[in-house]
Amino acid sequence: MSHIPKRAFIYYCPYALADQHKLEHVHQVAREGCSGQIALEKEPSDSNQTVLQLLGLFSASDIKSEFKQRFNDMSLAIVSNDPHTIQMAQQLGCHWQDVATQLPVEQDVVFVDFTDYGNADAWLALDILVGQHAGPDTIQCIISTSTNAPTADTGSNQQWWDAIMPRQSHLMKNGELLKEAVQEQTLVYSYLHIGSSRQDSVSAFNASDIKSKGSNGIILAWHLLGEIGHKLGFVPKYGA
Repeated sequence: MSHIPKRAFIYYCPYALADQHKLEHVHQVAREGCSGQIALEKEPSDSNQTVLQLLGLFSASDIKSEFKQRFNDMSLAIVSNDPHTIQMAQQLGCHWQDVATQLPVEQDVVFVDFTDYGNADAWLALDILVGQHAGPDTIQCIISTSTNAPTADTGSNQQWWDAIMPRQSHLMKNGELLKEAVQEQTLVYSYLHIGSSRQDSVSAFNASDIKSKGSNGIILAWHLLGEIGHKLGFVPKYGA
């Protein structure tokens, strides 16, 4: 019988993972779970709101109200050394702390942002945290850049048959087609919940491998936390 997850840990590392990194737990999540790509909405050229997008709050005028409306009573902790992410956590009124060897475990979702942590040590620290929190009651989701892999087709090049094809979830938000095409460069992610997540043929957390073999296709960042919230029992099936 499948276990029902009680908690989710989402790790975002904005640094490309070098091939020589031998990370036991990160690669295990990719190998035993399922992977895919995350499309980001267009932002002003001078802004970087990736974390806000991954939390499903991009373009919201009041992020605290938006979080409550979208995710109901799901509790959130944000772990980061980045001043902008910490400021966002304060606006949300959620628990926040610096990246440390001990993560909070009282909240339903723990979002760990390695922005401003430092390229050299981020992946090693992330791997330790993934290993510490592995288990049948936990969803693990690892997200990173895909700058070293070929750019995916995110739907910016329209074809004649697009009018008769079903709209993909990375092109839809709140049931409506996005007014502006998503960013061409996607993020990559691997997702594992022992007992419920399917397994694809990705063999390691590698952007090229995930793009060519990942079974989850491309989703819009706006949908990610909704899907995890659904798995935890706080959100109806997120849909498009």
